[in-house]
Amino acid sequence: MPARRPAASLAAYGLLSLAMMTGARPAGAVIVPPAVRALELPVGVVSVSATDPLLAPILTAASTIGSPVTNNLGSTVLTIGKTPVTWTETTSGATLTKYIYLYPAGWQVLGWTGNLRVFEHNGCRHILYDTYGRVHVIYNDAVDVWYRLGVRSGRRVDWQAPVQVNDAATPIGISSSNGTRGQTFGMIYDASGNVILQCTWSSSKPVTRSVWTRRLTVDTAGSVTAGTPVNTGLIGSFQCIVADSTGRFHLAVEKYSDMLYANSVNGVDWVNNVTWNAAAGTCTAYRFPNLLVDPQDRLHLLWQAESYQGYSSRWWVLVYSVRDPQTGQWTAPVNALSGIPGWEAPTTGERVLAAYPNMVMDDRQNLHLAWHGSVYSNTFGWDDTFYMKKPYYSGSGTWGPWGDYVCLHRRDHFNNGQGEDMNHSWVPSLAYVPGSSEFYAMFMYGLVDDEVSDPSVNATEGALKTFTGAQWLAGFANLTQTPAMRSWYMNAPSQVLVDPNGHKWLDMIWVDGTLDDYNVIFRRIDLGGGLAGDVNVDEHVDVSDLLILARSWSRSTGQNGFDPACDLNNDNTVDAADLLILAGNWGT
Repeated sequence: MPARRPAASLAAYGLLSLAMMTGARPAGAVIVPPAVRALELPVGVVSVSATDPLLAPILTAASTIGSPVTNNLGSTVLTIGKTPVTWTETTSGATLTKYIYLYPAGWQVLGWTGNLRVFEHNGCRHILYDTYGRVHVIYNDAVDVWYRLGVRSGRRVDWQAPVQVNDAATPIGISSSNGTRGQTFGMIYDASGNVILQCTWSSSKPVTRSVWTRRLTVDTAGSVTAGTPVNTGLIGSFQCIVADSTGRFHLAVEKYSDMLYANSVNGVDWVNNVTWNAAAGTCTAYRFPNLLVDPQDRLHLLWQAESYQGYSSRWWVLVYSVRDPQTGQWTAPVNALSGIPGWEAPTTGERVLAAYPNMVMDDRQNLHLAWHGSVYSNTFGWDDTFYMKKPYYSGSGTWGPWGDYVCLHRRDHFNNGQGEDMNHSWVPSLAYVPGSSEFYAMFMYGLVDDEVSDPSVNATEGALKTFTGAQWLAGFANLTQTPAMRSWYMNAPSQVLVDPNGHKWLDMIWVDGTLDDYNVIFRRIDLGGGLAGDVNVDEHVDVSDLLILARSWSRSTGQNGFDPACDLNNDNTVDAADLLILAGNWGT
């Protein structure tokens, strides 16, 4: 005789049976997707079955009513890129579809964000290095600001757990459906050798675009201590912060109607405020500050000035000013593009728009400036990228005029054969190689601006262009190669890392994904140099390198098992030519 069901169970059973007969489903079932839906694949792996244990963490969803949840992938083989997955709650039949993302080895997923504009401000720093060889990064997830500390391990970086920078009372300020208005940090050291990071972000509290700052202390063991968040009293966004040789922090902030400046010796009291008013400068907006400090503690401030000299929405320039550390006085802002061919005042119908500047100073105090603009298209969003340099003369301690002007990438805007291809390019980021004249420019490119034109289109990639010290090489390298996804606002630190043995590395950070569903990605790019054949980067060529190369033997780009670190001659295949290079330095 079957066991008697309690009355309540009978009632529930009857309701469920009725629902199944009528096609209705129990209400209240919600599928909870995995917190992380992105995976960096191991070295040499470019595809993986959905049944592989590697994917278990990002395929396992849960249900709020506790019933099993299945997915529709079965034994599907997934490749690098995005794959839609539908989870089904077995009792209710409720479904949820999301993308999961697979990235190649070396693309390290730092976090998730719903914010396309995490790294929009290419003129400030999102990656810093300390004297201990560690990497510091800052980003946001559309609600909170996060800091992560990384330690190099061979060709990659090992990351500590993220640390929240803001608190519940100071969330990041989202300015539009497309994202935020910036976070960044500056660095000094205390008397004990601890790293002091002065973090700053724009919050929605207590009023929209309130600029906050918070000090993080990172000791030599990697422990992080956070101070109290401080309201600077400034209202704005797209901050840029640097520290001088005395440990004083200097902060520049875009208010849009004004450019603001203040400084602080303790990160708490922000004083010596200066305001440059856009209207007084016959402009409608001052935007995207770039702030640098030189070895003499002079400050170099450059920003974007819109509707310059009253040319409403038709002339944007880049203005530049210098602060004397002794007097605290700033020079009158001047148009850095004055005298540069094509960037003069527009004629009727022209739109000469210079935007998103990135200014860096190399270790010889030369200033380098990159930006994007519409000088060839006269159309907002139809941009190309440009570069110029302001040389420093050590004898006189002064800088010469801006020169060495060049278009880094030019689109063939009107099919007249005057451009490289049909790609626009935007938001450049520069990095110099210490002790040399070698330079790199990183920028975003694509057939359309997939934010302005159509947010559902995924058409942007990241590019890298090389200056050898004598010339810019033709063409560029595609850094992202994710045609089905959006790769946005890739940023580089201002300098390339160089190992003691001469090996060069360039770090980059950016967002990658699809509409409102992005991953914060960090990648360390191998620029070569150093000891040829040192595959594991331990400054020796020995049997450990040979064993790594053997695992990739006869493999080519795109095949499982191919390790690009073993392709020593960069011909996309690991073969005898690479073995000979390794053998040439055997025992070194």
